[in-house]
Amino acid sequence: MRDQAYPVTAAIQQSNTSALLLRRPELINHRIAIKHLVARMVIRTPLGAAEYLKMRTGYEPEEGVKIFNQRLDLAETLDDLYRSLFQREYEASQSAMFSSAREHEFYKLVGLRLFPLHIADLTRQPDKFLAGIPVQGQQQHNWLDGCCSFEAHQLVFRLVLVLNGAEYDRWKDLGLTKEPAPPLSRFPWSYFVKECLRQPPPLCHLPLAFYTVGYKTGNVWLDTFPESVAWYEWSAESIAKLLLHRIEAEQMKLAVAGLDCWLEEDKSRIGRVVELWDKASTKTREDLVRQQQGREAV
Repeated sequence: MRDQAYPVTAAIQQSNTSALLLRRPELINHRIAIKHLVARMVIRTPLGAAEYLKMRTGYEPEEGVKIFNQRLDLAETLDDLYRSLFQREYEASQSAMFSSAREHEFYKLVGLRLFPLHIADLTRQPDKFLAGIPVQGQQQHNWLDGCCSFEAHQLVFRLVLVLNGAEYDRWKDLGLTKEPAPPLSRFPWSYFVKECLRQPPPLCHLPLAFYTVGYKTGNVWLDTFPESVAWYEWSAESIAKLLLHRIEAEQMKLAVAGLDCWLEEDKSRIGRVVELWDKASTKTREDLVRQQQGREAV
């Protein structure tokens, strides 16, 4: 049967392990032994050796050891994730185990098959590595600093920008003949959301368009601000979470795009949205409670 053990087995097979353990019996400890063997494999590569020397000479001894041990932990984690997620590519790799070259292969596969991983600059620096998973926002527009004119936005977003007050004076550009209510406060907004959710698709997705513009969708790919990066640790749990969020983000974008098409098909539907908005603007906390009680009764 083919050996499915931890990949450090290969490192053990390439080392004079018996003689080593006779000289260093403390390495019989499984965890310590693995770290020692990973270190030996890392230092065997030119970039790994250069990195090791840099950490030993560029820092105080204790600090250098600490930083190098953190790098070893990362190398071990990335190797394990590569083997687990892309076994065929891992086994076919010609790069040395625990090398920067093998790590770069893993980054490319993650970017191609799982979720966006912007590594264009990294690929030109073979000695660089990702200490964590960098997440950059995947929205089409920059709602903080602006990216295009009001007219260039999709209709659904022009409507949201008018109603949320960002472009309130442009309500006539939507074909409205009456000024809509100003931005909603807490209880009217909650009432509006619940009323929208009671509508058939795609109108029920209208709150999502507001959340998209406000970076409040609850999805990391849509809520990470432009020009910023959210960092996640390299782990199977983080990768699974980010993959699910990416799939969810695509579904959210499709839902908002469907709503935009629905509005474009019949511009009079904008008036229907504004009616819901204006109605909600007059509601109080008591109205919200009655609304909830009515839904529970149904």
